[in-house]
Amino acid sequence: MDGKRISGEVEIHQNGLRYVDHRGSKIDILFSNVKHLFFQPCTHELIVIIHVHLKNPIMIGKKKAKDVQFYREATDMQFDETGNRKRKHRYGDEEEFEQEQEERRRRAQLDKQFKRFAEEIQTAARDEGWGVDIPFRELGFNGVPNRSNVFMQPTADCLVQLTEPPFTVLTLDEIEVAHLERVQF
Repeated sequence: MDGKRISGEVEIHQNGLRYVDHRGSKIDILFSNVKHLFFQPCTHELIVIIHVHLKNPIMIGKKKAKDVQFYREATDMQFDETGNRKRKHRYGDEEEFEQEQEERRRRAQLDKQFKRFAEEIQTAARDEGWGVDIPFRELGFNGVPNRSNVFMQPTADCLVQLTEPPFTVLTLDEIEVAHLERVQF
């Protein structure tokens, strides 16, 4: 809310999404106002993302927002290594390898959950004419759409940057002229 990251729950309804934060504030997103829906897995990223780009801005707190994002951190910062009982019996590389395996398993599970939720959103909005779009990381490049250098990624319909605010979503059908500087092959 107000550009801040606040934890809460997202629900799928018949005509849209409802986000409810821990204080009870609600934000409703109608499917008819959604222009693009993106799912970005946590491969090479610290967060897994479901990003909604709107046709018309909505009021979130006192500000207008055209992009709404739901995410979860892929790394579990709350995991306390010192309280781990297995630590007494294992040392060194074996324990580190086990932690890396657990992290990979946790990331794969998060990707699976978020992708399934994005597909459920698409199914609920099947009459709206849009679907889940996933960025192609292999085709990504660095660019400066605003004031900082970020990693831009193409999707089937857009060119996006979803990890750092302000988010960038350019619909390819709306681009008339592209100017590229310092292109290297």
